[in-house]
Amino acid sequence: MGLALGKTIHEIKAIPYPEFKSWQFYYLLEPFGFEDREYRTASILSKLHNTNVSKKKDLKKPGYFIRDMPKEILKVIRRKILQQDSPTYDLNTDAGRKAATEEIMKNFYATGLMKK
Repeated sequence: MGLALGKTIHEIKAIPYPEFKSWQFYYLLEPFGFEDREYRTASILSKLHNTNVSKKKDLKKPGYFIRDMPKEILKVIRRKILQQDSPTYDLNTDAGRKAATEEIMKNFYATGLMKK
């Protein structure tokens, strides 16, 4: 986290706990350095693929192997919604927003990625 934010360990330790937790949530959605790792992996896959093709038209650039993560995340979310009978919440009311937030937090904790 320090590298992603350009902070020292001392500065990271000085961050208020609520802000630190919000960065943890952010990391679950947008892992730091993802694009760089994705490109490096795609570059290697491209080189491996291209060394094994016999026709020039079959060559692939690294972009061919890079995943479309927003699209993949939406697929997972839609699949999860279809798998469970999730209640609908009226997000125009305070009670509805509170109930939706509690449901989201419950699901985060259930994945094991987030600790209370």
